[in-house]
Amino acid sequence: MTFSLLFLATLLPYVFKVLADLSTYQQGVKQHFSSFLNHDLSWLKLWAGFMVIMAIIICLSPVAEQFKLLSQLMPDVHYLLIIASVVFLLMPDISKQKSIEDKPLEKQIQDLPGQELTAAFKHIEQLFIEQKSYLNNELTLAELSKLCQLPEVLVSNAINHVGKQCFYDYVNTHRIEEAKRLLIKHRSRSVIDVAMDSGFNAKSTFYNAFKKFVGQSPSEFRKANQNLNDECQA
Repeated sequence: MTFSLLFLATLLPYVFKVLADLSTYQQGVKQHFSSFLNHDLSWLKLWAGFMVIMAIIICLSPVAEQFKLLSQLMPDVHYLLIIASVVFLLMPDISKQKSIEDKPLEKQIQDLPGQELTAAFKHIEQLFIEQKSYLNNELTLAELSKLCQLPEVLVSNAINHVGKQCFYDYVNTHRIEEAKRLLIKHRSRSVIDVAMDSGFNAKSTFYNAFKKFVGQSPSEFRKANQNLNDECQA
């Protein structure tokens, strides 16, 4: 029992460190990329949770021996843990995983006056309106910087401090506005087609972003606006 408790006490700080590093990584991704397609490490959260559950079961093993039912179920649980561990090891596809270590980005503004940031942000907005660069589902900060002919640090800080959003949310905000327009204009088109045409490359990402920025699902938004338009036409 003592060994089991020591194992759990040793594991928990490691799990918390993994989750903290994962959160830091995701924040870094949001500053450089408009999609999590090649940066999805959510499976690590599942792995961390699995490790905690396994540790708890190990701690309960000595106690389970005192209860007939638990003692009978424990061997089966161990087999399930072995199967689950194999699945977790085989599940993630990291062949296309990209690192952000080679993409340093200054966090502080150095000698950039407010008017320069505002001008840069207006330039980015104009580019989005005229060229709809956000429809590129793999748009990155580096690519946007080249399109704007501005330094990455200036583009990033303009979006963060003037637009009050990270690069990931800023791009997806424009994609959601495009999706809202398409949902109303093309009522017969499927939601997934609208998502793809709006710059998203995953159905789950589109639904999560739409819910976050609009407060409704795409279908609910389409239905609400369809009723409103029908009333206006009547």
